Amino acid sequence: MMTVDHDINPSPVPPLPPFPRPNPQGLTLDEVSSAMLLAKRLFDEGNSIPSSDVGIISTQEDVNRRPMLNHIAVFSNSVAHLYLLVQKTSTDRRWGYFAILQDRTTDPPTDYYAELKPPQVHFEAKGCYKCHSSGPLAIHPARADLLTDPPLAAAINRHIADQPLSTIYHPPHEKPLDYGPPLPLKACKKCHDHDADRSPLYRVHSHPIRILVDFGSMPPKHPLSPTELAELKSWLDQKPPQP
Repeated sequence: MMTVDHDINPSPVPPLPPFPRPNPQGLTLDEVSSAMLLAKRLFDEGNSIPSSDVGIISTQEDVNRRPMLNHIAVFSNSVAHLYLLVQKTSTDRRWGYFAILQDRTTDPPTDYYAELKPPQVHFEAKGCYKCHSSGPLAIHPARADLLTDPPLAAAINRHIADQPLSTIYHPPHEKPLDYGPPLPLKACKKCHDHDADRSPLYRVHSHPIRILVDFGSMPPKHPLSPTELAELKSWLDQKPPQP
C-alpha cells in the first residue's frame, strides 16, 4: 500500500509517493488502484493545488448542454503520471472522481482510465476514450474568467503536452473496438496521427472535436479555413461503424 508523506509541499505537479515495489516494470492493477485512491486522498486532504474551471469539453451530449465544474490535480513520479478529475454539473449534489494513470515503465506507456468509488476503482476504456484519445486532455475552460489560476492551468497543460504517445488498457469486460478510418484532414493529422505527437482521431471523438474547433482551441495555432471546416463537418456527419 502506498503511504502519504504529510510534509508534501503543494506545487502544480506535486510528487506522487513512491510505489512500495522497488523499480516496478509494468504496474499491476492493484498498484494502479492504490495510486488512484491515494491521489483522491491527497486531493481531499489539500495536498495539491487543483486547477478549477467551468469546462467546455465536459458538457453533456444532450440539448441541455449543462456546464461541468472541474477540479484537476496532477501527481507524478518516475514510475507514473496521475491525473485526477473531480467533477460535477451545476445541478448535481455529489462530486464524481475520475483518474488517468500513465504507467511510464512500459514501452509505450500504458494509460489506465477509472472512476473512483472508494473502496472500489472501476476501470473503463470505451467511455473515457470518447474524449481522451491521447490520455489526459488539456484544460480548455469555457471562458478565461471562469478559470481560477491561468498560470497553474498553463503549467498543467505543459506537463500534459510533454507526455509520449501511449496505449490504452482495456479491462477484460471491454473489447477494443474498430472505430473505422481516422480523421483524414491534413490540418489535424499534423498532430494527430500514428507517427505524430498525438494519437489519431476518429468519429467517436466527434463531440470534443466539434467543441474544440467551435471555440477556436483546435487547431491551436491556425484556425481551419472555410473549406477545411466544410470537409471536417462532412466527415463527422457520416455515420460511424457499428460496434
